[in-house]
Amino acid sequence: MLAACSDDKFRDINTDPNRPADVPTTTIISTAQKQLVDALRGSAANFRGSMLFAQYLSQNQYTNESRYDIGRTNADAIWDGTYKALNNLEQIIRLNTDPLTKVRVAGTVGPNENQIAIVRILKSWAFLSLTDVFGDIPYNSYGNSDPDFQALKVNPEILKPKYASQEKIYADILKELKGAAAQLTATNTFQAYDGIYKGNTALWKKFANSLRLRVAVRIRAKQPQLADTHIQEAIAGIDFR
Repeated sequence: MLAACSDDKFRDINTDPNRPADVPTTTIISTAQKQLVDALRGSAANFRGSMLFAQYLSQNQYTNESRYDIGRTNADAIWDGTYKALNNLEQIIRLNTDPLTKVRVAGTVGPNENQIAIVRILKSWAFLSLTDVFGDIPYNSYGNSDPDFQALKVNPEILKPKYASQEKIYADILKELKGAAAQLTATNTFQAYDGIYKGNTALWKKFANSLRLRVAVRIRAKQPQLADTHIQEAIAGIDFR
């Protein structure tokens, strides 16, 4: 039996042709954006969640959601879809910070700093949406080593990450959006692979500051000083033309 074995054949048999080992960041960003919008603007979150909760729409059959009885499958769809997108977004950051890959992934699709900044904005939007729905959640931050922020970790993986408090998450999202907006330069990044702004970093900066303004308004009753600082800075950073 051992004489019949072949290392080359064994390697070929165990290599999945449909699971590439080396994927460009352009492909990853397109996939992540699609996953994120599907999760946060799809039926589970948008129709069966927010629209029915606010009674903008109603049901005349299968009326569970209209009576605020949200099924486990709806919650799972939002949770699973958003964290799948977040894992892909985190992989873009890894590729843009690893010395072995950062030069290659920049190429002609934008500098490392811009790719990271756009991902930080998308992650902030994703985590904000998750904490709005679920409260305390596993959270990850590009620029914060808080031991409570354990989501998306690899080498070693943390299979059961801590649930960070919503208070910490809101404060860190404000910091992340401020840092990401400051990190962006005018170089078009991801180009047509960016399904939201086609790589226009001025629009990404505007989105970052608009989202920052939304978060700051939400915490104003509890943390007025922090909120007012971010509100003023965010408005100053938005180009209203």
